[in-house]
Amino acid sequence: MIIWFLLLFLLILFYYLATYSRWAWQHNYKRGAVGIILVAMFTLVLPIAVWAYHNWVW
Repeated sequence: MIIWFLLLFLLILFYYLATYSRWAWQHNYKRGAVGIILVAMFTLVLPIAVWAYHNWVW
C-alpha cells in the first residue's frame, strides 16, 4: 500500500517539475527547462525501475 502512495507522490512531483519546465521554456530559459525536465524524468523513472527490478529479477 505504501508503494502506491510513494508512486503517487512521485507522479505529483513529476507533474510539478514538468509544468515548471514548461514555464521556464516559455520564458526563454531553455537550458534550465531541459535540465528540469531531465530531473523530472529521472525522478519518475528511477524508483519505478528499481521497484520493477526487485519484483521481477531479484
